Amino acid sequence: MKPSPPWREDLITSLLATTLVAGLFLDGWNHINLQNGALGSFFTVWHALLYTGFTVPLFTLPLGAIASHKAPTALMQRNLLRHVTWSMPSGQSIARAMGVEMLSAEDLGELAAYDMQLERNTPLFYYMLKEASLVPDTDIGKNSGGFHLGPVGGRIVAEVVIGLLQADPASYIVQQPGWMPTLQKPGTAFRMTDFLTFAGVDPATRHAQKPDLA
Repeated sequence: MKPSPPWREDLITSLLATTLVAGLFLDGWNHINLQNGALGSFFTVWHALLYTGFTVPLFTLPLGAIASHKAPTALMQRNLLRHVTWSMPSGQSIARAMGVEMLSAEDLGELAAYDMQLERNTPLFYYMLKEASLVPDTDIGKNSGGFHLGPVGGRIVAEVVIGLLQADPASYIVQQPGWMPTLQKPGTAFRMTDFLTFAGVDPATRHAQKPDLA
């Protein structure tokens, strides 16, 4: 029988969930009303609320949510352990199978200190995060990463989304497999920002309509 979590655990989870929802609402309100849809500074009160409510539960999972009801309770630690206990392929193995550029041992040099060859056989979870941190973000003119996934992580996420669409008989991919976006920039250059521009909620349009919000 699954044990009932103590009331303190329920209370903490409820408070963190409230913090997450409040931070999400306030952060969205900030970007729409104070930042005119722009990215703005990362170090804000709204982000503090949002990421506190989002990250803290990941480090303190309720034992009731874990199949074995045993520690560790940190999600990141459990993900890394699965690499060993479930014999999951490393990030390098996935990159080779995909035929994409692979991170070098020097890119993952911080793992060499553990003397376990992790810099050459890296858990996929860590590999994807490291890969993302090294991908230059050309969209906002900064030669620093961390704003989007790399080739391995990006393809894994994209294939999951595409696979779900292909499995849905009512999806547009199944109903109209030859369909291509026609708004703003047709073809492969079509981006999420084109949806925002078409809807009239992109930063440039909002500024033109309400200059005082900029």
